[in-house]
Amino acid sequence: MKRTIASISAALMLISALAACGEQAQTPSAAQTTAAQEGEIAEAEVTTELSDGLPNTDLQGWTFKIHHFDDSWLTWALTQLEAEEENGDLLNDAIFRRNRGIEERFNCKLDITDQPNIDESTLQTAALSGDGAYDLWFAYDLRIVGAIQSLAAWDDIPHIQLDAEWWNPHASDVFRLGGKLYAAAGNYSLSVLSRAAGYSFNKSILNDLNLGEDIYQVASDGNWTLQRLYDYSKAASSDLNGDGQMDENDRYGIAGSWKEVMNRMMLGSGIQYISKDESGYPVFSLPNDEGAITKMMHIYDLFTQKEVFNCPKANVAETNSIGDFKNGGTLFVVGNLLGLGNMRDYDIDIGFVPCPKYDESQAEYYAPSFGAEISVILKNVPEERYENMGLLMEALAFATNRDIIPDYKEVLLKTKYARDNESEAMIDIVINSISFEFGLNAWQETVANPLVIGTFCKFNNNFASQLDKMAPKVQKTIDKLVANIEADA
Repeated sequence: MKRTIASISAALMLISALAACGEQAQTPSAAQTTAAQEGEIAEAEVTTELSDGLPNTDLQGWTFKIHHFDDSWLTWALTQLEAEEENGDLLNDAIFRRNRGIEERFNCKLDITDQPNIDESTLQTAALSGDGAYDLWFAYDLRIVGAIQSLAAWDDIPHIQLDAEWWNPHASDVFRLGGKLYAAAGNYSLSVLSRAAGYSFNKSILNDLNLGEDIYQVASDGNWTLQRLYDYSKAASSDLNGDGQMDENDRYGIAGSWKEVMNRMMLGSGIQYISKDESGYPVFSLPNDEGAITKMMHIYDLFTQKEVFNCPKANVAETNSIGDFKNGGTLFVVGNLLGLGNMRDYDIDIGFVPCPKYDESQAEYYAPSFGAEISVILKNVPEERYENMGLLMEALAFATNRDIIPDYKEVLLKTKYARDNESEAMIDIVINSISFEFGLNAWQETVANPLVIGTFCKFNNNFASQLDKMAPKVQKTIDKLVANIEADA
C-alpha cells in the first residue's frame, strides 16, 4: 500500500516538474489521469490482502515434525491436520491445499503423524527420551498441566503472535502459569472450535408450543437467558400418554449428561471456578464467591426438575435415554459444533442457539469448549529449531484462520448441516464466544466434575458445603503445580 501511494505521488510530482520546466511532453488528460489512479488503487487493493507478514524464507527442505491424536479415541473433537490428497470433501481439500501451500512457500516438509491417545505419561516419557522425535505435540487439554515439568514455554518462540485471533488467545491464556505459557490453541487444529458449545433444538416442537416470540431474535438481541431456557423447556414437558408418570413415552425439556449440561450452564453464566493470583498461579476462589454461589443455586432450582432436565442418573457423564432428542422426545439437547454436524441425517427439523446468559444484564455469551487437543512443545526440542518452528506454526495458524475456518463455518456448518438461515447467525455467535476455564479445561477431574457430582447429581443444593469439602484437595493440587513450575524456574 505504501509503495503504491508513493508511486502515485512520484508520478504527479514528475508531471508538475516537466510542465514547470517547459518540457514538450504532453500532459495527461483528466480521463487518463483518473484511469491511471484507478489502476493504482486496484493494485493497492490487491497488495493489501490480509497477510501473515512472514518472510518467504527458503528452509531448504527442513522437516517440521508434528504428532497428535488420530481419530480412534478423540472422536468427540475434530482432529484432522493432514490430507493425503484432494477427494472432493471441502474440509479435507482445504487442509490439503493449506499444507501443500506451506510446503511450497517455505520449501519445507510437514511430517504429521498420530496415535490413539496422548496423555501426561506419553509426554513425560517422550521428554525423558532425549531424542526430540517431534517438534510439536498435541495433548488432551485435561492432561497438559500434569506434564508441566516436561513442557517448554512458548514465550520465546519467534514469529508467533499469541495475541492474534488465529491463536485463540482466550484458550492459550488458560495455560499461562506463573508468567509463562505452556500450551497454545492455535487454529492450525480445528479441535477447539469443533467443541464450542450451544443447544440444538427441535423446531417442530418449539413451533407447536406457540410461545409468542422468535427464539433466534431473542438470541440475536442478547436476551437468550437461563430463565428463557427454563420456560421453553418447562412448556415442552408433557405427559403425552396421560398415565401420570414421566417416562420414555413422554416429552422432556432438555437432554444431556450432568457434566455436559451443568458445566455449560454455569460457565455460560460467567461463573469462574479457578482464578489466578498476581503471580499468575491458580487460586480456588469459588468458595468465597457469593455471586457465583447464588447463580449456581438458581441453576439448581430451575434445572433439577426431572421434566425440565431429564438426567436422574448419578453418573456425571451418562445421558438418560428417556426423552431421546433424535426421536422427538425432548426439545433441547446440549452439544457443540461437531455434534451439530453429526445431526445432519436426523429426520427432525433442527435449530441451534448459543448457551444462555445468566440474565439479560450479562454483557456477552460464553461458549465453553473443552475436551480438545492443544499444542505443546517438549523441553527436549533443541532451541535452534525454534526459529523454523515458529515461522511454520504462525503460517499454519494464520492460513487456517483465513482459508479453512471460513469454509468450515460458511459451508460445512451453515449450508450442509444447519437447517435454516437463522441458525447461521447463531453459529457465528458461538464461534465468537468460545470460552475456557482452568477448572474445566485443565482440572475437570479435580474441580468441575466433583462440583457437579456433589451437588446436581446428588440433588444437594448446599454448594457452600460441597466447595468447602473440595477445597483441601484443590489446594493440594495447586501447591503441587506451583512447586513443579518453580522447581524448573
